[in-house]
Amino acid sequence: ETPGLTAAYWGAVGVFALAYWLTPTPPCIDYPQHLALGAILRRLADPSAPEHAVYVATPLTYNGLFHVLVAGLGLIVPVEIAGKLLLSLVPILTACAALALMDVAARPRWYAAFLLPLSYSYIVGWGFINYALFAPVALLTLAGWMRWRDGERGLLGWVVVGSLIVAYAHVLVLLCLCISVGVAALARRLPREVGALPWLREAVIAPWPVLPAAGYAVLVHLVHRNAPHIYWE
Repeated sequence: ETPGLTAAYWGAVGVFALAYWLTPTPPCIDYPQHLALGAILRRLADPSAPEHAVYVATPLTYNGLFHVLVAGLGLIVPVEIAGKLLLSLVPILTACAALALMDVAARPRWYAAFLLPLSYSYIVGWGFINYALFAPVALLTLAGWMRWRDGERGLLGWVVVGSLIVAYAHVLVLLCLCISVGVAALARRLPREVGALPWLREAVIAPWPVLPAAGYAVLVHLVHRNAPHIYWE
């Protein structure tokens, strides 16, 4: 809301992002394993790679966008650098999502600073990188959905695409998004304010932009559940 607050906000975000580059391996418990999966996926892009004798990759997943991005960036830079580039996006995306939520909720923008510690949450410490990286994308999608619900119809495409990105990244982030949309749809206006039928109609119509993502998650589960060589519960 002021140049000083803006500088402090984005300065903090910059320091958070820089911290990932000050250690050879970020101290996130599961992160090295996820990075290794991305490296394997990158090598599987080479038909001559020996990994083909051991691994087969499936494009259908709801917990793997980080691995795909690491594999793609790994064609340009070392996978360790690719991983840190993506980790650096966690505080940046969190900061953007926090501002978007303050705007759509009509709250002072400096409140967004209280969400910045989520950049180093318990989830990040465990190295659940698909969740940590795409939870702020879910918040951005939620803010876009709320604006779409309130009349900005041009945001429909972003909401659908954003929720599909979340679905490919981590199914539990998608669950959080769907629950948030459901609560927001039910709580916007109460039945006694608009009548039972209008309230029910709005509650049924409002969530449909995220239904393609939910349908994708169900499809992945069914495919993996019936695949003979995939154990996926």
